[in-house]
Amino acid sequence: MTCTCTHHRFMTITLIALTLLISGRAQAGNFSVSPLDVQFSEQQRSTVLTVTNDDDKPLTLRVRAMRWTQDAQGNDSYEPSQELVFFPRRLDLQAGDKRIIRVGTNGTGNDENAYRLFIDEVPQVQAEGGQSRLAVLVSFGIPVFVTPAQAEAALAVQSASLAEDGQLLLQVHNEGASRVRISRLMDDKGELLSESLASRYVFPGIRKEYRIALQQPVCGNEVATLKLETDRGTTDVTIRPTHGC
Repeated sequence: MTCTCTHHRFMTITLIALTLLISGRAQAGNFSVSPLDVQFSEQQRSTVLTVTNDDDKPLTLRVRAMRWTQDAQGNDSYEPSQELVFFPRRLDLQAGDKRIIRVGTNGTGNDENAYRLFIDEVPQVQAEGGQSRLAVLVSFGIPVFVTPAQAEAALAVQSASLAEDGQLLLQVHNEGASRVRISRLMDDKGELLSESLASRYVFPGIRKEYRIALQQPVCGNEVATLKLETDRGTTDVTIRPTHGC
């Protein structure tokens, strides 16, 4: 699967606004990366990413690895890491060019480790009028997971209720040894109740709370069972509506 950064068609894109410290301006380019995530195991310790310059002008990109963790509230945190092996660290692409990035790991440990491999656009600065400009550049963060054998996810719903405004208040806990990526919420008939959630990953041992705006109300006095879709299947969410429609 390939995704175009400037059209926001993937969930791992991060737009970073940079105020240039020199006079000039920079235009954000248009590039794509495939695949959109990487999974390493004892059996697979290396892979390649394909980067394509979809723009009509040259692009310069840099590559960097960050260790990805979550705190007790499930907030993401990043710090530079030397634990991933990748090459090259800089790519110069003419219009329409494709290049590959080789990525590898030295193996798995006892715990699942998570990283993001960031592919950042390097600004092509053009002087203009002696004034600093705000440049919006693209930084594409590829999730990379190094998972030991037999590591399984186990997502548990700890609480679920409807707020007065009809939104779903949901608390989940990953009781397993591997991450879970939450997708969306469905009703018991398979009808979509929510779009993709923000902050979808729940790492091992982490609890997260979500406030989910529902596309259609959940009504009545009977117990309702909703379906939370994840990359590991579905998890039941049981709630008792407190009002009719």
